[in-house]
Order: sequence, then C-alpha cells, then structure tokens
Amino acid sequence: MPPVTTKLKCSKLPPPANGAVTGSNSYGDVATFTCHPGYKLADGTSTITCQSDGTWSGGSPKCEAVQCSTLRPPANVYMRGSASYRGSMSFTCGNGYSLVGAKIITCQADGTWSGIVPTCKV
Repeated sequence: MPPVTTKLKCSKLPPPANGAVTGSNSYGDVATFTCHPGYKLADGTSTITCQSDGTWSGGSPKCEAVQCSTLRPPANVYMRGSASYRGSMSFTCGNGYSLVGAKIITCQADGTWSGIVPTCKV
C-alpha cells in the first residue's frame, strides 16, 4: 500500500482591515489580496505564494484609505475637513462675501472630489 501523503500547508491568512483575501493555503497556492472600494493596497503586494517550507513568500499588505487631491481655495474662501475617503471639506467665506457653489464636497472612492471648490463674491 503506498504511503499517504498530505499536502504541505501554510498558515491561514486573515484579510486585511477594509479588504479581502482569496485563495488556498496549500503548497504552491497563491493568495490574492484586494481592498474594498475607497481603499488601496499598501505595504505589500497583491499576491503571495505558499512555499515548500510552509511559509508565505511575503507578508499581508494593508488597505489604506484613498486620499483625494489637496485643494487650493481661492481668496476669501476658508476650508476645513479631511481629504481621506468619505471625508468631507466644508467651505465658508470671509465677512462681506457670499459663497458661490457647494458648501461641502466629499472625497469619493476613486480619489476624486464630489464637486469643485466654491468661490466667494462680494
């Protein structure tokens, strides 16, 4: 009777916060990491392989929040808020000026703002 062999396994991989991992943990298998919308892979690669010594070819990556571009407000426009995914930026004008445009815009999953920076008029 031939000897029974078991396939070498690597440790099970937990998904990164705000992400997922797919694939098996047997020798030669590839684990693939993805991030939820609004997050991107950081500190690692999207795939790692289970090696013959029972270790993974790399570490698990992290999923970081997408950052929107830095906004440059025009004269007399004041802003405050966050440029991270789901963060919002609010705008006000100095005394004697009226806001023209959106009072609040939001950082979206694709790294773009939901609107444009408003202006202030006398």
